[in-house]
Formats: sequence, C-alpha cells, structure tokens
Amino acid sequence: MKQTFLTMERRKNMTVLFIGRREFLAQALTKIYNNLEFTVYLKDWEDSFLERISQNQPGLVILEITRPERKAFSACQKIKAAFPDQPILLFSTHYREHYLQKSLEAKATGYLHQDLSMEEINQGFQKVLKGQATFPYPRNPYSSALSPREIEIL
Repeated sequence: MKQTFLTMERRKNMTVLFIGRREFLAQALTKIYNNLEFTVYLKDWEDSFLERISQNQPGLVILEITRPERKAFSACQKIKAAFPDQPILLFSTHYREHYLQKSLEAKATGYLHQDLSMEEINQGFQKVLKGQATFPYPRNPYSSALSPREIEIL
C-alpha cells in the first residue's frame, strides 16, 4: 500500500494546535505528520484555547468533534471571531451529515473524518494548509458494485 500521507509538505516553523480529548487521535496525527510541529492540548473545552492560539499563532488548528459536539462548533465560531484568518479543521471519528453542515455554519476551513481514506485525509490537510476549503463526502463502498438502476431502486 502506497503511503502518500507521509509526504506532507514541511512548513518552516509551522505549528499545528490539536484541541480535543482523545489522546490516541492526537498521537496518531502527530506520528503520521511527524514533519509538522504539533502542540497537543488535551482538555475538556475551555475558553483558554483562545489564549493558546494568540500565544502560539499556529498555522492550523484541529478541533476534535466529541460529545457534546456543540463545543467544537462553538469553539470554531469563537476562534473565527477572534482570528478570522485562522485555518481551522474539524475532525471526527465518523462522518455525520449534520457535522458537515455545522462545520460550514461555524466557518471552518475544513471537515475531515476517519471514514475517508488516508489519501483523502492527506489531501484535505494539504488543502487546508494552502488556505483552501475541504469538505469531502465519504465514498459509498457499494457505489461501484451497483448499477445505476440498482442505486435508483435503493
């Protein structure tokens, strides 16, 4: 299997701020994108993340969507209000249509989830780091096996 996700473009003095509760997700992203400098902030949601962003001036902020979801989306809105040009990527363990909608409403730069392939996640990271928006839909694993008529019936 080709591991294109390790080809993340190195950014000089680029810091990624991860805000969430799942240490395994933060550590996985840190290992995969080991050429970026990660600052991991594993806390329940507090307003002190605005101070961290002000102090660290990260090139990217990753907000983990956990329950209750509204905290990640309201944090995104607060960050965008204080730092309008700050790239923000919302990340969840599974695709949810309402997460996509709320990410757009919160003015996130992107929304990625673990239902995507590593190549799609890498492309999403690359886009966000270049200042482009990314909101990919998950592929239907059955779509290529079904005819258009079978899909229509379903």
